[in-house]
Amino acid sequence: MLMSSKIFTFLFASIITISIQGCSSNPSYSESSESISVGDVENNPPVDSVLIKIRKGMTSDTVVSILGGPSNVNSYQTGKRWIPFYYGPDTSRTDFIYSGLGRIVFSNSRYSGGSKVIHIIYDPSL
Repeated sequence: MLMSSKIFTFLFASIITISIQGCSSNPSYSESSESISVGDVENNPPVDSVLIKIRKGMTSDTVVSILGGPSNVNSYQTGKRWIPFYYGPDTSRTDFIYSGLGRIVFSNSRYSGGSKVIHIIYDPSL
């Protein structure tokens, strides 16, 4: 009886230790250095680029007033759109593509109708 109690205690302590280690963050992990940013813009735009004026959190109307209308628009739904009873943001996204300049990604909410900038990507090859 005493031996099984010790084994149970050891197994329980081992499971707790493994669980805690599995939930902890990995400090050796670092994001890729491929995407360098200037302000909020990814991929190292030139200093005189108009994209530097765009900031995360701006609305689509503000972006259009700064950059003008986009060359192309791409809209798509995210996985959050299909979660039952999900009433939060980011149910769909819209990409404004500016030829020779880059892409601006907006997160949309189907409930508030608002859209906010979440990514600004400099890519002159577009």
